[in-house]
Amino acid sequence: MSAAAPAVDTAVLMNAAGGDPAAFDMLSQTYLALAPGMHAQLQAALRAQDRAAIANASHALKGCTMLVGAAALSASLQQLESAARGGAALPQLPQLDAQFDAVLDAVARNIGQMGAPQT
Repeated sequence: MSAAAPAVDTAVLMNAAGGDPAAFDMLSQTYLALAPGMHAQLQAALRAQDRAAIANASHALKGCTMLVGAAALSASLQQLESAARGGAALPQLPQLDAQFDAVLDAVARNIGQMGAPQT
């Protein structure tokens, strides 16, 4: 049995940070500050079955999750966004909240773990 893929690929965010551990940490902290509110907006849109709000909220959160290298969560958000924009039946994504929580945990754990810049 293979191990589950990690919730985030730190190389993606490190690349976006230009290889700078301090920038990596700053971007991680920004994600932790902004993503929960974005997730809450998505959850509210889902409860209201507001397709435009679902599409917008999933798109915005997807952009942030892609930056931190959260491929599985980004893919789930893309499914949701595409269905909401295209008028298709909204997919049942019971894993969405668990994926989001795993990404938050992984991003928080990675702060301060990338080491000093190479000189």
